[in-house]
Amino acid sequence: MKARTIYELPAVILNLVEYSGLTWFGSYAPTHKFEELIEKCDLLFKKHNQSSYIMMKTLKNSHHGIFRPIFRFNKFTDQERMMKLVEEITDTCLKMGCIPYKTPSWMTAKMRKQINDGWLNLFDKIKKCMDPNNIFNPGRWNM
Repeated sequence: MKARTIYELPAVILNLVEYSGLTWFGSYAPTHKFEELIEKCDLLFKKHNQSSYIMMKTLKNSHHGIFRPIFRFNKFTDQERMMKLVEEITDTCLKMGCIPYKTPSWMTAKMRKQINDGWLNLFDKIKKCMDPNNIFNPGRWNM
């Protein structure tokens, strides 16, 4: 359902904020794989007894878009279950060509296993040149 006015917005997002925790897996994804990504992620949501909620949009009619499964949970009792779900969705999305953004270090470790070694070498050199004191996101890329 699309909110037509600001007054409808709370009713639209209420089901997302009724829990104490909310997180997501944010990525850039090939739009021609959206349908398959939805199907695979929906199966993972069901496997973990979680309501399926995915936000997607194309980037100015390009071949890539935003693919963002969103997870609501009780942060006092469901963190372990959510972490397993996020890891499985990460693995699925990486295999299908998604590029995560704002990644935690455990996710960049998964990405580094799949990224071309030449690209990683170039990335490391550029980072050392631009950030010789390693103050920008220290440890984020496991360097």
